[in-house]
Amino acid sequence: MPLPPDFEVASYRYTFRSWPPDPNIPGDERLDTISLLDAADRVKAVLKFQRDPGPLPANNSNGAFYVAYFWHSEMPAIIDMLRNEKPLTFQFGMSLQGLNRSALFTGKPEPVGEGERA
Repeated sequence: MPLPPDFEVASYRYTFRSWPPDPNIPGDERLDTISLLDAADRVKAVLKFQRDPGPLPANNSNGAFYVAYFWHSEMPAIIDMLRNEKPLTFQFGMSLQGLNRSALFTGKPEPVGEGERA
């Protein structure tokens, strides 16, 4: 069964790596990641954060989940959205003409000037 192009994010898991990649291990990226899970606690997408600046690898899917790349400087905004917005939908798009086409967005409109509520 193919992965849906978008899904509602129910929870997430953050992994921070404080050591550099090992050049002796092929494919050792050692990137900070955020795994996005659905309501059944299944990983549906992995967001990988690469140090700024530099080109981002192409987004892809391994058939089980999506992999989307972002610059490390974008991580605080994404974590803020994961912590504060609900419902939240992840929409996936492969890289197209050099543009990273993945996006997180809220599933409901918010009034202007509403502010955050405690």
